[in-house]
Amino acid sequence: MLFIFLGEMIGDVAILRGFRKEELVWDGRIGFWGLALGGLGLAISLGVGCEWERGSLCLAADAGEMPHLIQTTSLEEDYRAAAKLGLLLTRRASGVEVQEVFENVLCSCVRIQVEGHYGSGSIYKMLEDEIIVVTNRHVLQYWNEDSYVTFFNGRTSGGEVLGTSDKADLGFIRIPIDGFTYEELLAFRNIRIPNELKEEDEMQHFPAEGSKIFMVNIASKWNEPIMTEGEILANLMYLEDFGMEMLYAKGEAIPGMSGGGVFDRSGNYLGMLTGATLQNELAAVPAKIIYEEFHKFNLT
Repeated sequence: MLFIFLGEMIGDVAILRGFRKEELVWDGRIGFWGLALGGLGLAISLGVGCEWERGSLCLAADAGEMPHLIQTTSLEEDYRAAAKLGLLLTRRASGVEVQEVFENVLCSCVRIQVEGHYGSGSIYKMLEDEIIVVTNRHVLQYWNEDSYVTFFNGRTSGGEVLGTSDKADLGFIRIPIDGFTYEELLAFRNIRIPNELKEEDEMQHFPAEGSKIFMVNIASKWNEPIMTEGEILANLMYLEDFGMEMLYAKGEAIPGMSGGGVFDRSGNYLGMLTGATLQNELAAVPAKIIYEEFHKFNLT
């Protein structure tokens, strides 16, 4: 009963202070710390029992005052809390049109400009002090101080190469958050890798042959991203050109899409587009390999 009571009180206080109930879940003004303080209040109340309820709460009611059960936070606090808890993920969608799923993942897609050429990439991880972008190693081959990343909203930033893999055609860029507002940072999202691709046993069966996929062409025009669709031919197939097992699919890809994500119809990140043929065959570095290579840097 006390738990239900606190939930209702938090909602009532929010209304009295001019906020909507749904803002308790997420809003720039009320975030995780407000809910944490609510949880703290619950812990305290459970510890002292009915004496607290009959005491301070009733005294406040008698005085015509409502106890403060939530705490406003800054956008910086909201961002850092969300990044620390790993909550800045693209939204998983199911049972919706693929166009909506495509729009959901755009906030994780980037364009990478390196000297006279460009490629694509994805936000792999939003950390408290930096953004990690993943792309192909061959895209980063000529990365220098003039190279930069363009995000889905047109914001650009330089960065430095965190490292590249010896195992696969992939590498990571680290971008400091200093040049962004916290409002902008809260609009970005990192990719969502499904648990099935992190576990060896499940990986043999996921994604299934024949599964529909899509990719994002944000490199040609960052402000007019285009979706291209395809189909999984094999979730793992050894391809001699890459010297390793790759995600093998069919679909349309054009120059500049190297390093971009391959997504399923729920918005899950399946791998990174790396090569294509004139016969519309696609090869992508599997998400599991990217997951393993990133954790070698011990950033989280």
